[in-house]
Amino acid sequence: MELKSNKKNLNGFFIHFLSENISKFDLDKYTIFMCRADGVPLFFHNTEVNKQNEATIGALLGGAWQAANALSSFIKNANQSKEFRLSFDTSESGIYALPIYVNSSEYYLGIIYSNENNPGKIKSKMRLIADKMEGQAKCVTCNTSNTQHSDNKGEYLFKDISDNEIDKIFSFVRN
Repeated sequence: MELKSNKKNLNGFFIHFLSENISKFDLDKYTIFMCRADGVPLFFHNTEVNKQNEATIGALLGGAWQAANALSSFIKNANQSKEFRLSFDTSESGIYALPIYVNSSEYYLGIIYSNENNPGKIKSKMRLIADKMEGQAKCVTCNTSNTQHSDNKGEYLFKDISDNEIDKIFSFVRN
């Protein structure tokens, strides 16, 4: 029971922290999200995105991160995955995601932006938020062990998922 309570406290911390700091870092106009490594969304800041798209973004980010992490195994001396960030962008629009590690659990903090003159500034703010949040989150659950994280990199992100469930995940309509 303590594990569930600690996870709930940590999830609540993430929601509270991001709700307070998005404005402080002048990031209100962007889509900012946080999800667990399995793709379950924990936080979503954007009133124009519906709940179904929140779940889809979380699942896609979890899968993209796992794929990028597997590709990074081809990089010589790439032992420090904490240093990696995921970015898919042009000079003015894109998606940027950072890993956050708390008590052996991995989370992803991301932003979607467009029509920006200085995306480097946005990415820098996101790194500051991630560092601050990761440092403070470690105090929230000192004794939590993660039962969902696996050190086996060969394990699939989703197990026993049906074709029908996959169709539901990717059945959203783009505007």
